[in-house]
Amino acid sequence: MKNKLFTTFPISLLRHLSLVCILVLGSLTSAKAVINLTFTSPNTMYTPGQVNNLSFTVSGVGSEWVDRLTITFPAGFTVNAATPNGTGGCATQVGQRLFCNPSVSWVSTGLACGTGPTGNTFCGFWQAGNQTLTTDVMIPANFTGPLVITLNSKGETGGTDVDMITLAQVLPPEPVEPCVIVCPDDIIYNLDPGACEQIINWSPPTYEGGCAVPVLTPGTISQNNSETAVDDALSCFAGDRHFRAYSLIEEGVAGDFQMTSLRMSS
Repeated sequence: MKNKLFTTFPISLLRHLSLVCILVLGSLTSAKAVINLTFTSPNTMYTPGQVNNLSFTVSGVGSEWVDRLTITFPAGFTVNAATPNGTGGCATQVGQRLFCNPSVSWVSTGLACGTGPTGNTFCGFWQAGNQTLTTDVMIPANFTGPLVITLNSKGETGGTDVDMITLAQVLPPEPVEPCVIVCPDDIIYNLDPGACEQIINWSPPTYEGGCAVPVLTPGTISQNNSETAVDDALSCFAGDRHFRAYSLIEEGVAGDFQMTSLRMSS
């Protein structure tokens, strides 16, 4: 008969080993799903009272595939259209598009639109690379101020992520007051008996309101009978009303200029 050898372990050592096993098992069962995405947009402004075409890029990687991407706008907004629209099949890279205003979702087949609880497919439609999402959104005319847009993401095994971007409002232009040109008062000269010449000076007009006032350079012109059309002979015997028209182009004037003095003579 052969002798058998038995090995014994202290009770404290056995308890320690069982605790280690429990800790190891615990670490295996407590692993959490991870989804960490980045949400951006080339748009920085929005206009109330009309349909805005807004584009978004979702990027990032995690330990699980994405089951649902949901973009949510403030209450009262209406998403009229969005792209892309796929089958939502496992690893197809394109989710099935669903509308649930003011939200729009891209989901794996069988999941609900929005941000509420939903099951896990364990085989999401997208995991890496970029998702380019576009929306046509009707923004109410009475909406003002910063526009916060939220992306809620859900992974295939339950991980979640929330990201937000903010757009600024396109402000309407300030109202422009009507242009008012204020001309100087009438100028009256009483000539001395026998005087047939008078230099008339006046101030330039003033402008009020939204006037596009040109910047004029002071200039002069002189009458030349061969280059100037004289509509009425100006003499001491022509009565009390006289006028003379000058052809500025023939006088060599190519643009506007400022004239605040006129010499009238016969």
